[in-house]
Amino acid sequence: MDLLLSSLFGALIAVAGIFLHNAYQPFGLIISLSALVIGFILVKRMYERRVCNFLFIIFWVAPVTRASTLGNGGELLIQGNSYGNTYLVVGAVILMALMISYKVSQT
Repeated sequence: MDLLLSSLFGALIAVAGIFLHNAYQPFGLIISLSALVIGFILVKRMYERRVCNFLFIIFWVAPVTRASTLGNGGELLIQGNSYGNTYLVVGAVILMALMISYKVSQT
């Protein structure tokens, strides 16, 4: 159950960030990236398993990758402007940094 919830939470954070990063500039981008950090930390503290964090990252990357490629009708949800590029690059760097600094708490 924890694997399913961490996957769904990662996808939910990704979809929210996709729709919000380019809205209400620059506050949408700031909220999207802070939600990514808070979501990762919540999953880390709730489940304390590295596999849950990997699933969170995978299910964040999948919708973000799909949203940054052209769809059937030529729609592009994450555009190649400064906000879209910042969301992709900074989001990936944040997730890598959080995963590298990951430590399981000993209780």
